[in-house]
Amino acid sequence: MKNYFSRRKTRKKQSWYRTLCILLIIILVASIGAMLVQTNFGKVRTMNISIVTDHQQQLNATLYIPQNASAENKVPLVITSSGWEDAGESWSYVATELSRRGIAVANMEPYSHGTSGMFYQKGEMALYTNMYSDGMGMVALTDYLTSGILDFIDTDKVGVTGLSMGGICTWTTVQHYGHMYNAAIEQAQSPDSDGGESITEDELLAAQSLLKVTAALPCGSPPTANNGYDPSALHVNVGCLMRSIEECGDLVSTKTSRIVGDAIEGIEFINSSLSDGEKVDYVEEGTYYGNREDNTLRIIYGSIPKFV
Repeated sequence: MKNYFSRRKTRKKQSWYRTLCILLIIILVASIGAMLVQTNFGKVRTMNISIVTDHQQQLNATLYIPQNASAENKVPLVITSSGWEDAGESWSYVATELSRRGIAVANMEPYSHGTSGMFYQKGEMALYTNMYSDGMGMVALTDYLTSGILDFIDTDKVGVTGLSMGGICTWTTVQHYGHMYNAAIEQAQSPDSDGGESITEDELLAAQSLLKVTAALPCGSPPTANNGYDPSALHVNVGCLMRSIEECGDLVSTKTSRIVGDAIEGIEFINSSLSDGEKVDYVEEGTYYGNREDNTLRIIYGSIPKFV
């Protein structure tokens, strides 16, 4: 009887070891598979970067680098931001898909997310102050990545995008450079500037060089004043992705998050870049308005609820 229980105990232990080994093998295979998918089977390289921003805050991001990126073959760059309390990895599928198509991606971990530093402010308004001042670090990351420190980045093709909180950070970032451009143009028109009240070619080029972002796609964040939206600071091509199920319905005139069709917010967003003869009173989803060549292109993606 003693030998029977001993053999039974041994078999249970062996079964436990086999189960553990099988689980470890599954985890290993799954991890290798995820790595291969994330790197497009070795055609994309990933690396972690860390910078120190204003107020000595640490900001981290994962950089996805296409295999063909080099100083001789510069590639476009897209900087992404997750939503509030989302992990930076939540946008890794976007980074993977873009990098597979030859676009470098900086998948940012906003302040107080992942391994990035916390807000330097205190109190209930810390989140909003960081979103509206420097896009939770997106402005600083854009400055860093467009400074020329990475020779494989085409700094004439830089996009920013993010979801919800990341959408607000996207508005903040693209408008940050837009405000700088506006200030430079205003200075160029002053009587004591090089060209007097006329803007010289050099003054215009200097102002345009301040627009470090060339395209933006805020997602889940409508173009409303509550989100810091300022059409006067948009001097690049901008799209907006707002589906009917987004969380910002209370900020929109339709009370649904729908900003296509006859929604006031969508109409104003589209018309902000159009001349008087081109303005619309109804917005078609997925339709290009304006002109990409002169940075006035506007487009809205979304869906109209069936009950409307």
